[in-house]
Amino acid sequence: MKNYSKLWSAIGGVVFVALSALYFSGHGLNSDEGLVLNSAWQLWHGKKLYIDYFEYVSPGASYLILGSWKLFGDPSYLVAKLFSYMFWLFSLAGLIAVIRQFTKSLLAISVAVVLWLLASYLYPIINHNTYSSFAAVWLMYALIRATKTQKTSYWLVCGVLSVVVFWFLQTKGLLLVVSSVGIFVLQRNRRLLDLLAMVVGSMATMVVLFHPWPWRVLWEYLFIYLMRGGYMSFTSMQIHWIILECLIVVAMIGLAYFAKRRELMYLAVLQAGLFLSSGNNVDVNHLAINSFPFIVVVAVLCARVVEVSRNNSQTLLRFAVAVGVVVAMQLSFVVLSNLASNNVFNKDLAGADATEILGVSTLGVRNIYSGPFLPGVAYELRKPNPFPYSNQLVCDAECLNATLSVFEKERPELVFMDYGMVAKYGYLEDNPVGEYVRKHYKVCGEVIRNLQVYAIDNCPALGELRK
Repeated sequence: MKNYSKLWSAIGGVVFVALSALYFSGHGLNSDEGLVLNSAWQLWHGKKLYIDYFEYVSPGASYLILGSWKLFGDPSYLVAKLFSYMFWLFSLAGLIAVIRQFTKSLLAISVAVVLWLLASYLYPIINHNTYSSFAAVWLMYALIRATKTQKTSYWLVCGVLSVVVFWFLQTKGLLLVVSSVGIFVLQRNRRLLDLLAMVVGSMATMVVLFHPWPWRVLWEYLFIYLMRGGYMSFTSMQIHWIILECLIVVAMIGLAYFAKRRELMYLAVLQAGLFLSSGNNVDVNHLAINSFPFIVVVAVLCARVVEVSRNNSQTLLRFAVAVGVVVAMQLSFVVLSNLASNNVFNKDLAGADATEILGVSTLGVRNIYSGPFLPGVAYELRKPNPFPYSNQLVCDAECLNATLSVFEKERPELVFMDYGMVAKYGYLEDNPVGEYVRKHYKVCGEVIRNLQVYAIDNCPALGELRK
């Protein structure tokens, strides 16, 4: 009987991995994914980050994708997506490990798995936001273990992992360092040795991960440039999501207080730090990918409610089945949609010879430009990107001058511009780059909603859009 149980568990695990892989398998022209893919593509061509080209986020995501490409010798989207999916599975293992610190309930684990699957889908899986959250799940585990076991080694690991999160996204890493210190202060048995271990772990990891760059360069592009380039002014803050985040944190604090569980308070502190780390981009996508401490609380609470409500088991069963059907329908819709498309785990979004994208022929085209925030087009077409800045939303005077200088020097044959997608940030067509394109290029047409194609000479054939 026990062997059959193990067999069915193994089969269930294989089915889950296969279906969840298909769940994340879609491939579209996504700017958040493109930011990382473009940066890794630049590294693939031997350029140096923060020296030859510039990004406003930490280098971890770019180097993770570069490492996966070098491992397989192929800068394909398939490799990048599979490595990202494996990272998600790793974070799922961490989430389950955290749940098991509170309860061994299979129900709690199942609820957490489903919620994390749904939450992760709301943000592109190839991105610094997702990678930093995947790493932060294990930081959450290390913090719970450190406070529970009072072992100095766990505090050392906390210091290491907080900088790993920073390596993927500086704002989240910085806020989680503060949250980790806050959790250290809140615990009953505070020892100076534990604090020193956390500091040593973080400093050593910082030196290892960031040693290729001078501190002045890191300070300039990871912090100062965000302010000078206007990053904080381009936000997607939505008041109803801000209110929801506040309610979530308050509810977690209240539950911890009434349940008299310090571990729940630690999760609330961590959740507050995660929400604050995306304070200028408060929307459902950022909320979801940063909500894993809350997911732990919800999962544990579900298991507890079922445990104390055994007399109403039939009602609970009906409710669980109804929720399960809704979730299964959503998952099935996404999986079937991906299977029905031609882009499931495709090696590239362009044609097999990388000369066509979105129905636009680029045969014989040497250079292209895409903006204001379409950083992944050059990668998708496997063409070199001569532009040092990939995001015109976060762009100071130096960035604008450098972009215009490359336009003058390289004279890219095709330009892709999509102002519709950045309208929510208040970014207008009346800007130096847009004016240059309108002055020196001819409009060829719109291939999808708001995406305009311009040509410096003859317009390409605008064919039928690729599905």
